[in-house]
Amino acid sequence: MGYAALWSSLALLSMLLATGFAYMYYKDKDKRKLIFAISFVFTAPNHIIMDIGWENIPINEGLLWGIFPLLSAVLIVVISGILDMKDFDKPFKIFLAVLGASTILMFIPLPTKFIIPPLCQSISAVSITASSILYIKKREISNLMFLLSLICFTFSGLAIGLGFEAYFTIFSYAFAYIFIGLVFITSQDNMKGTVASFFTLKKELKTTQERLTNIELGFSASTDAIVILDTKGNVVECNQSTLGILGFSTKEEMTEKNVFSFLAQQGQNETTNILSKNLTANTHWKGEITAVTKDGVEFPAEISATAIKNDSGKHTGFVVIANDITRRKQIEETLRNYSEHLEELVQKRTLALEESQERLVKTERLAAIGQAATMVGHDLRNPLQAIENATHFISTELEGLPISEKTKETIQIIHNSIMYADKIVNDLMYFASTRKPAFMKENVNTIVKESISHVCVPENVKTVVEFDDTCETEVDRDMLKRVFINLAVNGIQAMEKNGGTLKVSTKRANGSVKIKFEDTGIGIKKENLKKIFTPFFTTRAQGMGLGLSTCKRIVEIHNGFITVNSKTSEGSTFTVTLPTRRQEVRNNS
Repeated sequence: MGYAALWSSLALLSMLLATGFAYMYYKDKDKRKLIFAISFVFTAPNHIIMDIGWENIPINEGLLWGIFPLLSAVLIVVISGILDMKDFDKPFKIFLAVLGASTILMFIPLPTKFIIPPLCQSISAVSITASSILYIKKREISNLMFLLSLICFTFSGLAIGLGFEAYFTIFSYAFAYIFIGLVFITSQDNMKGTVASFFTLKKELKTTQERLTNIELGFSASTDAIVILDTKGNVVECNQSTLGILGFSTKEEMTEKNVFSFLAQQGQNETTNILSKNLTANTHWKGEITAVTKDGVEFPAEISATAIKNDSGKHTGFVVIANDITRRKQIEETLRNYSEHLEELVQKRTLALEESQERLVKTERLAAIGQAATMVGHDLRNPLQAIENATHFISTELEGLPISEKTKETIQIIHNSIMYADKIVNDLMYFASTRKPAFMKENVNTIVKESISHVCVPENVKTVVEFDDTCETEVDRDMLKRVFINLAVNGIQAMEKNGGTLKVSTKRANGSVKIKFEDTGIGIKKENLKKIFTPFFTTRAQGMGLGLSTCKRIVEIHNGFITVNSKTSEGSTFTVTLPTRRQEVRNNS
């Protein structure tokens, strides 16, 4: 190949590099690439002239200045790199000044062949020094390549000055251009203020690989299930936690399975619609679902689904992150149950405190009433006794004398009223009594017989007694007689208008003795059954309402209890249950 063809090839290489740099400038607006694009445009005519030959064309030798902007561009870029200039505007203006000067010099008739070679050699020498400093400072291969390109420029100048063959000059230029081109064409470094690095792409690839490795490690190490899906919901990739949660052994078992197949059958359609609707309208959805394992075991899961889009905004798949929240649900349920139970306990405790407070108030009231009853009892006993003695004296004095029936009835009324008043006083005294019981082993049957003998039974009331053989227990005889007399009197009073039968029975069973008083009287209304043992509650015109409350208190002192069953117009049954031993308390009737 002749010199002409080589110079033409070099001119073509200059134009290709000019086009390449122009395109790179269009992409990233880096003015360093622009100055090289302009510089290579200026060098191309120079090489074409060398192809044709100066002796064959009538043209000014000033076109040799076309190589000067390229050398200046290299020097300017290298110096800006040494100075770490962030803004390339000033260096670019300097280049434009050099370019303008070179353009003007092309048309000035100067001895160019004697000026340009030493000037280019000087610029090359300075540039080589600057490139060496830049390489030592930055330690980047790209800076070394700039240094090599300048060395090639220097060799080309020396070759011309020393009269070497044109081949050496042409190839020196070609290698210099190639080194400059490689620095920028393969560079992905767009940082202003530094020389673009040939190995930037390799460095970025290495960084990307490291990031991908870290992502992969995080993907594998995550305790949450991470699943990558295609647009139809089929599994493309998943991590180890996904296999563990869903019960699979290998990723191959999961691949291409549809994610909706891992939803519980109940509510599957609803959950599918919610996921599809939200991920279509938005790029992210978070919520709770009921998932199912490979073996069909259902469990609650919290999922976060995000749509994957390409550069054009089209959906290409989804990333789903899920975790099993069974334990969390169990804890929440336990806390909820504990809260409800605690609330129930608080309510019960509050109710118990209220009842305790109410009992305390009643106790205080009853204590006050008891004190008043004791005082009234003592104060009334003496006048009643005096009235009774006076009545007896009058009755004695009138014996044998003719008196009217009205007088007799009046004396009897006075006697009955005294007896009634005495009973009230006795009830009050007994209610207020704080005497401790004297427990002794007694036969309950004997106490019942004695109690009934003290009761006045009218002619229209029949008394029936049925006793078990042995009904012995430890009791206070006088207290228990008080209970039995009160119950017998109440039964007789319930039948005094229409008559009836009072049945008293005893029975021993299950470590206790039961004493029943059954009458066929008027009965007790249902709404009054819960009140009859309340102190001072009575339905009679005459009475204090202390009899049954006193009975209840005495029975409880004996570690027993008293119950009542009654029907209106059919009669009532009062049952006293006493333990055969005082420490035994049985709540069975």
